[in-house]
Amino acid sequence: MYKIIDINQNYSGLYLRHNEPAIEPLGECKSNGEIFNAIAKKMGYTEHIFDLTTVEAIKATMQTETLISQGITYDVLKEKHWVKIHIDIPFGDKEFPTPSGKIELYSEKLKEAGFHPVAEYVPTAESKDGSPDLFKKYPLTLMTPHTKNLINSQMYNIPQINELMGEPVLYIHRDDALERGIMDGDKINVLNDRGTIVLTAKLTSTITKKGTVLSYSCPWPKLVEGGKSVNEITSDRLSDMAGGSTYHTNLVEVTK
Repeated sequence: MYKIIDINQNYSGLYLRHNEPAIEPLGECKSNGEIFNAIAKKMGYTEHIFDLTTVEAIKATMQTETLISQGITYDVLKEKHWVKIHIDIPFGDKEFPTPSGKIELYSEKLKEAGFHPVAEYVPTAESKDGSPDLFKKYPLTLMTPHTKNLINSQMYNIPQINELMGEPVLYIHRDDALERGIMDGDKINVLNDRGTIVLTAKLTSTITKKGTVLSYSCPWPKLVEGGKSVNEITSDRLSDMAGGSTYHTNLVEVTK
C-alpha cells in the first residue's frame, strides 16, 4: 500500500483516490500486480494483460462508462488526488436487466435454474425450522460479524491490534448464560459437530434475542487459547442460489 501506485475507493463510497508511493519498495518486495503477472507467465499465460504496468492496468480499469462520462481519467485523478463520482439513481430509468424489462415476481430464469419461480421462504439450513434434530442438540445460533476496528482477521498479527482487541469473547444473553451456569468472564467451550473453541463469556442484554450468541472478528488460530478460531466450527456449506459462503448458518452449544 505504501510502496506502490494505486487507486482505491471505500466500500459503497463515492470518492475515488490516487495513492503515490510513500517509500521505495524494501528489499525484494513486489506489488500484487507484479506477483500475479510473474505467476501467470510461469504458468504459461501469454496474454498482453500480464505485461501491463501498474499505471497501464489502472488506466484500463478506469475505462468505464460512469468515469468516462464525467471526464474522470487517470491523469485527472493523479492531479487532483481524489475525485467525487456522481452515480445515477439505480434503475432510475425504470429499466431492469430482466427478460421482460420489469421487476419480476415470477422468474423464468429462476425456474430454469431449478428454483421456485416465485420467491418463497426457505429455512436456514442450520436452524429450528431447517434442521430441528440438530437444533435440539445445538440450540444457539452463532453470529460472527467483523468488528468495527478490523476487516475480519486482517492485521491480527500486529501486537497493538491484539492489545486493542483483547481476548476473544462470546457475547451471550444473560438468560442463556444463567441456564448453563455461566458467569461473566468464565472460560467457555463453544462447540458443534465440527469442533470446539475456547472463548471468554461476556454476559449482555444488548443481544435482544434469546438463543443468539455473537463473537466479533476472527483472530489468528496461533494467537488464541487452544489454537483454534471460530473458523473451526463454521460450516463450509455453500448457499443454494449464488454458491456463496454461509457463515451465519451455524448452530452451537456453549458449556463451561
